[in-house]
Amino acid sequence: MKKMMSLCMGLLMVFGLFAAFAGGSSENTNTVGQSDTWQPTKDIEYIIPASPGGGSDLWARAIANAVTANKLSNVTWVPINKPGGASAVGYNYLLTKKGDPHAIFAMNSGPMVSTYVAGWEHTFEGYMDVFCILAYDEVTLCTLATGPYKDIQTLLKAAQEKPGTLRYGSDQRLNDSQYACELLRKYCKADFNYVQYDSSGDAATALLGGHVDVAILNPSECIGQVNAEQFIPVVSFSTERMTGKFANAPTFIEIGYPQLVLRGFRGISGALDMPDAAKRYYEQIGKKLLDTPEFKQYLSNNLLTPTFMGLDEAPAYSTNEMKKIAALFNEVLGGGKKR
Repeated sequence: MKKMMSLCMGLLMVFGLFAAFAGGSSENTNTVGQSDTWQPTKDIEYIIPASPGGGSDLWARAIANAVTANKLSNVTWVPINKPGGASAVGYNYLLTKKGDPHAIFAMNSGPMVSTYVAGWEHTFEGYMDVFCILAYDEVTLCTLATGPYKDIQTLLKAAQEKPGTLRYGSDQRLNDSQYACELLRKYCKADFNYVQYDSSGDAATALLGGHVDVAILNPSECIGQVNAEQFIPVVSFSTERMTGKFANAPTFIEIGYPQLVLRGFRGISGALDMPDAAKRYYEQIGKKLLDTPEFKQYLSNNLLTPTFMGLDEAPAYSTNEMKKIAALFNEVLGGGKKR
């Protein structure tokens, strides 16, 4: 009997140890699963490298509003403007947030070009990580409706006959806006006086006040003035005509300049070296944004073409596009910082 009791006690101890081991194994598995998810613990700082009113500012605020309206995040995404230095102020501020998963960036391909051709300390990959691309952005030239240039032919002729006198309003230098101006010089023989502002919103204000003769703008940056018939979009750099109030603007391809094609892209990026789980968090929110009514309406109203590229595609695509534009930029300018 004693032997039987000892045997039973031994078996109970073995089963107890097995159960404890199994329970511990289950607990460890759950911990691993939890480590693959991330949630912010404080409000997100949404850094905008431009002044209020420009395309990057409108983009970030549209995203922040859609995130809030659709409860996509457990915290608020707070837009913070850091203009100046052709976006360098914003980029360098983001660099101070290295490793911080609560710092994201209003990504726009325009300033990303500058990091390749303007002699910055780093290319954009040294300032931020790209999480997702959400839209393509068309580019147009606008003139003042009350001014003398009602169509692209009249504008180009004046710039050809009076080189360096017509004022071309833009947001920065050594970005895709200046690249477009250099393309006009090279292929249209139209020489403009390049006037730089802190943002495209400032360039639009300058055009409205008659301080420049033409401004290069994305539809989101001028659609209000176009709808109010204050601006005339005289041409677009797109491959096909745009819609709505922009439908009367021919493409450069249509008027005989197939070299003048330019399209930007916008998305969400953030501080370097944040945890992979945090990057996936922002990537997934970006994907969800495209299904929200508010963001869909913003894209439609501003003639942005929705798309989605996540972490598996967007970083490589961004780098390849910048290298292509930088190579062409160097060819057009005959210089610049080659990468």
